Amino acid sequence: MDRRSITPRKSMGSCQAQDTSTRFLIGCCGTHVGTRILANKALRVGFWPTMKQDAIRLVSKCERCQKHSSFIHQPAELLTTMLSPCPFMQWGIDIVGPFPLVEGQRKFLLVAIDYFTKWVDAEPLARITKGEVMKFIWKNIVCHFGIPREIISDNGRQFQGRKIQELCQGMRIRQRFTTVAHPQANEQVEVTNGILVQGIKRRLERVGGNWAEELTSVLWAYRTTPRGFTGESPFSLVYGIEAIIPAELGIPSHRIMNFSEECNENLLRESRFYRRIEGESLFAHAKIQEYHD
Repeated sequence: MDRRSITPRKSMGSCQAQDTSTRFLIGCCGTHVGTRILANKALRVGFWPTMKQDAIRLVSKCERCQKHSSFIHQPAELLTTMLSPCPFMQWGIDIVGPFPLVEGQRKFLLVAIDYFTKWVDAEPLARITKGEVMKFIWKNIVCHFGIPREIISDNGRQFQGRKIQELCQGMRIRQRFTTVAHPQANEQVEVTNGILVQGIKRRLERVGGNWAEELTSVLWAYRTTPRGFTGESPFSLVYGIEAIIPAELGIPSHRIMNFSEECNENLLRESRFYRRIEGESLFAHAKIQEYHD
């Protein structure tokens, strides 16, 4: 049973609905997402009958959404999907940039994504050296989520070398490299990179040119947005509960207005996300493979 189908929803009027959609699209917890994601995220606060139609209308009128929308192209190669059996076992890592120079001469992003939960972390850097990659793996992955079993990257020189090999061998981490001819083997990271870049571009038009300062907000919005077939956000899969976001305070959601420590504890005990997510993940990969091939 879908957990979302039994969660009480607050019925909202037209004014509240408009305010909620706008908050999720252009507010501090939004990154100008697409119509489907916008409607699903608005369910966090409440429900109204025309929410999908309103999401389509709002996105179509948003200048930044239209200006920075992505063009979809048929891939030249068949898609290779990656399946991780449990959280934090398999990570993809990649480099994005160069971006315009900001404070500290930073112009690159080092991005990592966990293949199970879709949790993303990123670090703005001036240079992508082997030392920076090793520091990122230790600080952002190992110290936060434990030692992974496998790290996937392209075969760039920043991800290879004796010191990185020694680091991975010492923690029994298997390195796996994709090739230029088959970048789809690390498709999760490539797709996530595109989402982060588009999110940064859309926010920069409002706040100016310092993309590094906007990175935290873009990551926050990504982590608290339901992803794909699972319908769960990376935050909920990592911590077992959805984060309280600003939109839920402006127009109080059901869980804000009816908070109960006892009920909350019972829900956490009954929650069995990972068993369901594993099954849905298998189904999602099959559907994605079918769509691309």
